[in-house]
Amino acid sequence: MNLASPDEATATQASLRLLRFGKIAIGQLLELVVSENPRVRFRIVYLLAKTGERELFPVVASFVHDPDDFVRYDAVMALGYLGDPRAIPLLEDLATQWDDPACIASAACMSLARFGIDHDPFWTEVFERTSYPHPPALTPA
Repeated sequence: MNLASPDEATATQASLRLLRFGKIAIGQLLELVVSENPRVRFRIVYLLAKTGERELFPVVASFVHDPDDFVRYDAVMALGYLGDPRAIPLLEDLATQWDDPACIASAACMSLARFGIDHDPFWTEVFERTSYPHPPALTPA
């Protein structure tokens, strides 16, 4: 499986195969966490979150500080998919980072909505602020 393939179709097929394996693929995914290739890290963070295994929270959360904007954005979104309540304080902090070029605040607000936090008056105001700008289509170059 080649998550690093420059051919998007090949990389996507590799991702889908790993996704089908679910929890069985966690070991393979964890081996790739340290990849120098941001395309691989971008895919790994999503795949780890989609396993739904909450013990992966520290790994997924660590990607929030990745040097690559696409990886950081996807990591913040992945925290919402993972559904671990330990993510809430981190997401609340990230939701205030409006100057981040990766639109992290917007991603954090969307992830918080997965926890039902968007009903709080403070977060309603924050969500209204996320209506624009939206991040560009996040497909790594």
